[in-house]
Amino acid sequence: MSKRSAHPNRCVAVPRLGWAGALGEKRRAREVAAAGTFEMTGKATGPLISASLARWPPIAEAIGRLVGAYNAGADRTILSLSDATTIPHQPAITIESEFSGEERPSLSMALEGTVIRVSGVDGRGVSFAAGYRLREDRSDDSTAEYLVHNWMASL
Repeated sequence: MSKRSAHPNRCVAVPRLGWAGALGEKRRAREVAAAGTFEMTGKATGPLISASLARWPPIAEAIGRLVGAYNAGADRTILSLSDATTIPHQPAITIESEFSGEERPSLSMALEGTVIRVSGVDGRGVSFAAGYRLREDRSDDSTAEYLVHNWMASL
């Protein structure tokens, strides 16, 4: 009987597994972050929500600047930005990309309390959705970059 099966509750030292181990660590970090996001949404108070709402306009402006920079770099309008707010006190914006395939790439971001819900279709036609806690230690500009960078890179 191996040590692992003999002592199922005891941690057994496992050698570093290269890229597989790194992926496992990223998975654990995502799970920890998701747990923190869940706790944060459950405990969001009026002042935290008000602070998040106050931060949204500068974040949306920064996203607009990034869309403008992308279009300037492409030397034509590829991305369009629109206000997609449908629920009061839950501002949202959507970026759409011109595309000639079946699915038009898009990225929607909506503030729900202290969490930014992100969903869309990337440049490969893959749908995705995630929630990110609005962090106090990240500037509005870097929050905007964090939200759109990977999606823009997939176009």
